[in-house]
Amino acid sequence: MIEEIPDRDDIDSHSNSSKNIDSVITLIAVFHVLTAILTLPMVYAIFASPMMQGPLFYIFLIWVEGVLLGATLPVYILLGIAIWRVQSWAWKVSMIVNAICLIFNIFGAAILPAILNIVLLLVLNNRDVRFALASIE
Repeated sequence: MIEEIPDRDDIDSHSNSSKNIDSVITLIAVFHVLTAILTLPMVYAIFASPMMQGPLFYIFLIWVEGVLLGATLPVYILLGIAIWRVQSWAWKVSMIVNAICLIFNIFGAAILPAILNIVLLLVLNNRDVRFALASIE
């Protein structure tokens, strides 16, 4: 007897773990917004702190990190909204942005946002989450 293949539109019949996929996707969206909120004080601290004494190249790298982290704030919020609305492009963009920001957070010694980036990358690589976010394509 051949087992029936579930329809892509019927996510509940995909697997047992996909029954709570809506709440998982909502949590992923909330974590993206939370990452933006946690990055905001770091960006403020970079630009509000008095200029450090040291090599000019080091000061330049810190300012570049501040600009790049500041640019990710609206991106994280937009990704959170896009994932919450289950947009087809959100998974790929979220993977790229989280991987890049993980590198910047590790080099910038931002522990909590780096941990959130790792958690988001692991959860986004879940088979059911990929299936749910890519089901529109």
